[in-house]
Amino acid sequence: MGAFQNGSSNLLGQPNGWVVGGTAGYNLTFAPNFLVGVEGDFDFNSSKDGRSPFAGVSGNGSVDNTLTIRARAGVTVDRALLFVTGGFAGSNTTASVNNAFQGFYGQQSKFLAGWALGAGIEFGVAPNLSAKAEYLFTSVGGDRYFDFSANALQTNIDTSTIRGGLNYHF
Repeated sequence: MGAFQNGSSNLLGQPNGWVVGGTAGYNLTFAPNFLVGVEGDFDFNSSKDGRSPFAGVSGNGSVDNTLTIRARAGVTVDRALLFVTGGFAGSNTTASVNNAFQGFYGQQSKFLAGWALGAGIEFGVAPNLSAKAEYLFTSVGGDRYFDFSANALQTNIDTSTIRGGLNYHF
């Protein structure tokens, strides 16, 4: 679930939807129970929403893709890894505005950069396979849409994602 900030959620809404993607990374285990690593992931999103604050004016906002590159550190307990993660996040977002009173329709997509922070658990289910559950908060943006028009918006977007997956270890 996401939320456009700086008052633009009244028009662009609070995007919600599904996410599917992939992750790649490298981990290094040291001292019997500690792990550090780096991972990157790319997700395709269907998160979108829209609002019409009053008749004749409507808007839509969406998060189309998300990329993160993060460090992670954790502690292992038997076959489980408890970890925290943080680093770079970027999202491709789209905003659309229709203002019938001004004869304005605009749609603009931008790549917004920011940060990610999360935590999770990964559990070894086979020698080279693990199952993972993770919460990830991302905050990206601080950009303007529709500059030089009466419908200009200043916004950024925060998202909360709960995801699960399977990791194959080479």
